[in-house]
Amino acid sequence: MIGPIVHLSDPSETSTSQMAPVGAIRAYLHPDLGYQLLRSVKATSEILINEIALLTNGSSTLAVKSTGAQVNANLVAGIAVATIPANSYGWVVCAGQCYADLQAAAGNGSTLSSGSTAGRIADVAVGGKEHCILGTLVDNTGEDGVTYAATNAGTRKVIVRVNSLL
Repeated sequence: MIGPIVHLSDPSETSTSQMAPVGAIRAYLHPDLGYQLLRSVKATSEILINEIALLTNGSSTLAVKSTGAQVNANLVAGIAVATIPANSYGWVVCAGQCYADLQAAAGNGSTLSSGSTAGRIADVAVGGKEHCILGTLVDNTGEDGVTYAATNAGTRKVIVRVNSLL
């Protein structure tokens, strides 16, 4: 029998000390975005808030910012909920809705994968690349209430529904 998932009180916490076993899954009820599942990671290089975190080659526990290429979804640890400094531990959303940095203009309901800009998500053609799908764009209106446009790419967060990256 699988035990219950432990709930986090503050997923934005980062530390140079391990807060939970790396790779551990925890739950959090976000006041605006709802139920999220988060994964504990150790960043080998800085990962900024709302950026995609990838598992490093040959590791199931160490994470780095996405490299700026479309990658298999099974290599994605999640999307950072806080800036995780290099050689520190933090949390990434691996299922549920979260904020993310969008590479360029995209419509609500767009299928998303890692973009060509490191750390960003993008609306890309998925023909033959279904294995790269990370989630769906839920709300392309930035926190300032303006619809996201290519002219301000990488400067405002949008709401994304992350497929299960467990």
